[in-house]
Amino acid sequence: MVYEEVIGNPIVKLDENNKTIEGVLLDIEEGVYGHQFKIKKLDGNIVVLGNQTVLATKIKKDFIGKKLKIDYVGKVNSKKSKFAYSDYKVFVEK
Repeated sequence: MVYEEVIGNPIVKLDENNKTIEGVLLDIEEGVYGHQFKIKKLDGNIVVLGNQTVLATKIKKDFIGKKLKIDYVGKVNSKKSKFAYSDYKVFVEK
């Protein structure tokens, strides 16, 4: 029996070292670990942006097929719980 390696799209995370991603939103997949956002970057590479609750509240299915720019803002403290979370700004092409 012969096997072939299955290679998926690279998973990226926005943080202090990788602050911006820009490209076309191809799909929003609901996985075991939450939402995954498949994006075709401006250079043509397809990447998956892993689950972030803040992104799940800002990126809508209506955005599929549109150009997005997502900027990592940094860590902010929740007003309710005082715990820090990663925040993002999401821009969508009109």
